[in-house]
Amino acid sequence: MPPRRETPGRKAPAPTTGLETADIRRRIREAIADAHLTGPEARRARTARAEEVGSELLERIAAPLFRTVAAALTAEGYRFTVSMPPGAVRLTSDASGDDYVEFALDTKRDPAAMLIRSARVRRDEGMIDERVVAEHPAIGALTDAHLFTALLTALRFVVDR
Repeated sequence: MPPRRETPGRKAPAPTTGLETADIRRRIREAIADAHLTGPEARRARTARAEEVGSELLERIAAPLFRTVAAALTAEGYRFTVSMPPGAVRLTSDASGDDYVEFALDTKRDPAAMLIRSARVRRDEGMIDERVVAEHPAIGALTDAHLFTALLTALRFVVDR
């Protein structure tokens, strides 16, 4: 079959994508505008705000919660120590310094996120579980109940013998 010839003044048939060309162009323009809003300066501003909110959350809610949980674990025969490495609050097992649970602010992500990370070593095999608790701006809405629920789930991973 010979190839189709273009008739002057007649448009070539559009591929059948189910999308209208006008919709595609409109959505492309929206994506470009969104890219400008989420550019480097906007990201730096969001990250700075997330660091501010996250640091306050770690200091005001997570650290006291971890101290209370460490005391409760000690009463149950599990000795843990609370520490505050930069950008995190960590509960480390005294039996094995490689076993820990921590809340940490991850600003390398966009949007920044509050993570709960748990690590344990069994028979020379290390395992790390990391979950997002909330992304910015929802980090500021986290309560001690939210953090405690996430902590209980992560602790099961660490105290499992």
